[in-house]
Amino acid sequence: GTAAGRIFLYVRLPRTAGCLLAGAALSTAGCVIQHVLANPLASPNIIGVNAGAGLAVTVCCAMGALSGWVIAGAAFFGAFGSVLLVTLAARGAGASRTGVILSGVAVNAFLGAVSDAVTDLMPDAAVMSSDFRVGGFANVVPARLLPAAVLIVLALGAVFALSSELEVLSLGDDTSGSLGLDPQRMRTVFLALAALLCGAAVSFAGLLGFVGLIVPHAVRRLAGNECSRLLPLCAL
Repeated sequence: GTAAGRIFLYVRLPRTAGCLLAGAALSTAGCVIQHVLANPLASPNIIGVNAGAGLAVTVCCAMGALSGWVIAGAAFFGAFGSVLLVTLAARGAGASRTGVILSGVAVNAFLGAVSDAVTDLMPDAAVMSSDFRVGGFANVVPARLLPAAVLIVLALGAVFALSSELEVLSLGDDTSGSLGLDPQRMRTVFLALAALLCGAAVSFAGLLGFVGLIVPHAVRRLAGNECSRLLPLCAL
């Protein structure tokens, strides 16, 4: 094709698709985390989810593992690991709303320090992971975007399908248990889906902040708090 066609296909289209996918993933993940933790201040970048994914990507760069699927998978496991750390730390602190946020800030700072240590010890990793630490779409390419896109679409479909369960879970453990829902198991499922969304987005977009915190609150003012309507609008 023409030069303009190639620019559109290999540069403009991946960047635009990356913007749409990352925004949908981070916004929906923020909404899920806020409902699961019953805390309006919870978001992927505040409670350390993005930092966990970023650390995993930094380690991949340090090891030379730059495949799209490897980075997307590592980012998910890093995000999920940080979610588990925050949950365990908050449980030790009494699982209050303030405890969750403070635990998340502590985990976020710790994982950021580990990332800094890795990049200091391995300067090559610092060069390769600098895009992730800043965040942006300038270097989005189809090979890295495609694996993350598959994971984001599947995770969004699962979250939308489970919107009723999330609505019940947000009523509290006692109420959701009396309605036949296993709150511990469903909380783990939703946190895993949120980690999958965040990890996939971070794998190509970097450590973008505030999208997962601000968008759910903005949409909630317009559409109310009903999950079946709130989640798709957050993604939109």
